[in-house]
Amino acid sequence: MNNTINSFIVVNPRKCTSCKSCQVACLTAHNKEEYLDIVLQGDISYVTMKCNHCENAPCANRCPVGAIKQIKNRIVIDENICVGCRACTKVCPFDAISIIPKSTSSEDAPNKRAKNIAYKCDLCMDKDSCKCVEACPNHALTLVDPLKDKSAKTIRSAENLFRTINLYK
Repeated sequence: MNNTINSFIVVNPRKCTSCKSCQVACLTAHNKEEYLDIVLQGDISYVTMKCNHCENAPCANRCPVGAIKQIKNRIVIDENICVGCRACTKVCPFDAISIIPKSTSSEDAPNKRAKNIAYKCDLCMDKDSCKCVEACPNHALTLVDPLKDKSAKTIRSAENLFRTINLYK
């Protein structure tokens, strides 16, 4: 597994009101609307921003079929490969992975058994932005990109150093 620094979402608990807008946005963005009623009733939370997209991710290392991979500075689950074995849920240090029934299309045979899959935040990998962050009415969610943050800090440090050198000329 690549040890690239991954992005992740930070939740500010002082701003979060548990309105579930982020969860609704996530389920909608990932075509999992069938879970909206369950989430809105508060019985189960299938959606979580608890995933820290770990470097050397335990879930990816434990997955026996290679369904969990690091792609574009995030840890993602390939639903087409996942067998729902729960190995990833047992090793996740943040309890950020849920096991849910895989969505089935209308072409699937009616007698076909439902398959369970692992599901977690993928930072809206196939979208142009994180839908949960956009949907939060209280701005309690922030997408952290350590590589961009490091670059910005390096630039600020260089600018400060340049200013300091110029002061002594």
